Amino acid sequence: MENEYVCPNCGGIVIQGQNKCESCGTILEWGQENNQSFSSASTIYSNEYRIRKMSIWVGFKTFLGEIVNMFSGRARRKEYWGTVLCHLLLIVLGVLISFLSKTSTIFMVLHVVYTYIISLYMLIAILPAVALAVKRMHDIGKSGWWLLIGLIPLVGWIFTLIWACKDSEKDANKYGESPKYF
Repeated sequence: MENEYVCPNCGGIVIQGQNKCESCGTILEWGQENNQSFSSASTIYSNEYRIRKMSIWVGFKTFLGEIVNMFSGRARRKEYWGTVLCHLLLIVLGVLISFLSKTSTIFMVLHVVYTYIISLYMLIAILPAVALAVKRMHDIGKSGWWLLIGLIPLVGWIFTLIWACKDSEKDANKYGESPKYF
């Protein structure tokens, strides 16, 4: 359509003259060129895609911002337990291959390769897994720091398990809107 434009933040469709993107909530400031484009953060955007130039330093700051944002927001039970289940299946597969590695050399080679691959995966996935657990705590209205109680053997594990199984808060809390209820 002629009066549809692209949001500079999320890429969603914006109707000409709109003050706010309906997808992401970005405030839009329309330019003076016959109201044909809008500017945000001193960059003019129109209804055609443009490549935004980014320096190495800005790229690094964006990366750090994504790490910080990884710990904000809320995650519902389905997201959390689905991830836990997938990680559990990877561990069970590793144990199965480990048992089979005693039966033949093919499984022994497979066990070594799987061990290296899963170790690399776990190194990469540790930070997002912790972030997901923090978001799960946010969903029930608790700070992510409460996960440290899990370092206490048995008692801490029980509390952490109960909190991970608890239903989402229905209303918005200080960590954001509920991903389950709206």
